[in-house]
Amino acid sequence: MGAVTGQLLLRRFGSPEAIFDATYRQLQRQLNQEKVSRALLADDPQRDAAIIRTLAWLHADDDHHILTLDDPRYPRALLDLPDPPLLVYARGSLEALVPDAVALIGSRRASHDGLHNAHALPRPLARRGLVVTSGLAEGIDAASHVGALDGAAVGQPSTIAVLGAGIDRIYPAHHRMLATRIIAQQGLILSEQPLGSAPTRGNFSAPQPDDRRALARYPGGGGRPAQRFADHRPSGRRAGARRNGRARFDPQSPLARLSPPDPRWCQPRGNRGRHPDHPGHGPAPSARAP
Repeated sequence: MGAVTGQLLLRRFGSPEAIFDATYRQLQRQLNQEKVSRALLADDPQRDAAIIRTLAWLHADDDHHILTLDDPRYPRALLDLPDPPLLVYARGSLEALVPDAVALIGSRRASHDGLHNAHALPRPLARRGLVVTSGLAEGIDAASHVGALDGAAVGQPSTIAVLGAGIDRIYPAHHRMLATRIIAQQGLILSEQPLGSAPTRGNFSAPQPDDRRALARYPGGGGRPAQRFADHRPSGRRAGARRNGRARFDPQSPLARLSPPDPRWCQPRGNRGRHPDHPGHGPAPSARAP
């Protein structure tokens, strides 16, 4: 059962308890989906075992949380989606779920310059009290988390990592130390996937043309657009951030106003995506002789 069906049932019945107390006829009257109705009524040892494991995880540590749709701490930006997850698993400080947040996302196979920029930009944002949200992936995501952690004051929540796997399965595995640092520095790890879920392709948020949706999938607040970093090195079709996002440094964006980009990056379309020192790239306008 997906999020949309779950919300429909909650609206019609009012609570999870009422859903599971409903008869087959009542469920069919609301859903007209025989398979879902029978699954809700059937004994399911695997589901019962998963519930027991989830409750054990929740009570294992004070920084483990499960947020439901009616929880006032539920990420506000997710509620604007047509299919907000019924449950959000969280580990760390919920104080990181503040309105002033930005999402920084980009290529896993980033260039040296892309990584440098992804680390440099979050530092002044964190110093200004903004929470930087990303996906704990290789490349731009990890650099964004580290930059926020490096720029934040002691005890200040500065970054949220949203996983495409279960919250008990840090992916990639070698980012476990980074995840531990995020939690230790009052940050937060989030996932909408059930415990034990593998990091399959379908679990990762697909890039969207509307940056507000990208930010919603990297929650923390609302109103500020996500910033996508381009992979500035030559690459083929597999460079996801370059293919899926119209990645650019926009001098009019909120992020540019907080930390203006190097003007040498703001080049005509023919030069876009090349580093200013890239062979064959002409000098920046400000550097040209009159």
